[in-house]
Amino acid sequence: MDSKRRIPLIAQLFSMFGLVTILLLALLGYTVFDLIKVGEQAQTMANYTAARSVSLKDGHMYFTRALLNMRGFLLYPDGSAYEQGYRADMQKSIEIAKKYKDESNTPETKEEGAKLERLITSYLAVGDKVIAAKKANDPNLNKYTGEGRQIVADTDAQFNSLSEHQSKVMSNTVLSLENTIASIKTTVFVASFLMIALVVVLVVLFSRWMNKRFTAIYQELAAIGALDLSRPDIHASLNDEVGDMAKVIVDMRHKLKAMVNELQNSGETVAAASSLARL
Repeated sequence: MDSKRRIPLIAQLFSMFGLVTILLLALLGYTVFDLIKVGEQAQTMANYTAARSVSLKDGHMYFTRALLNMRGFLLYPDGSAYEQGYRADMQKSIEIAKKYKDESNTPETKEEGAKLERLITSYLAVGDKVIAAKKANDPNLNKYTGEGRQIVADTDAQFNSLSEHQSKVMSNTVLSLENTIASIKTTVFVASFLMIALVVVLVVLFSRWMNKRFTAIYQELAAIGALDLSRPDIHASLNDEVGDMAKVIVDMRHKLKAMVNELQNSGETVAAASSLARL
């Protein structure tokens, strides 16, 4: 027994709790890692997808305001203020379209953004002809305004198409986040249940094992108390405090056996001496 590596009871208990702690930390690490990923996805959605959706709405709004300013320029004799407003709003709208194109991370959205930029640029060229014709009382004014109507319709349709695309991207991102969170919740629930089951199993097995060892020691002590020294020696299954108790009991039995044998021998010697004295 002494050759065995000593494992105190406190070390055995700490081993069980250490295993459970490691599993809990692993689960915590997994959960934190996945939550960080979810947070990054949510931040990307807020800073990129949502921001691009808002930017498109702003670009469409500036384009619509530019059209209203163009209408005011055509309707009123002194339309210089409307012309300035038209050019400022068109510039903002085309800058937003260019930014959308440049920040696109897929060929499809980049091409769609470039198409929007081309449409706004085309209308800007037609608008310049309309403004020049209005100022010069050019009879081709109606022709130029007619050219712009189809471009306006195509530009509005392109803005709406891109807005719908961004809405779908956002919906898919939200759905992905929801699925990821649901997966994390399921994993944590199942892992927690398995860990609780593991703890229960470890506690039950350890308790039954310790109960078996203490029962054996109790039986040995009861036998010694009844002076039953015929039982075989018990051997410790583990070098710990309970094993020390088993060793003490074995040593006690051996000493009691030696004392009993010595008393028996002494008794036999006294009996023999008494018999000789009678002779």
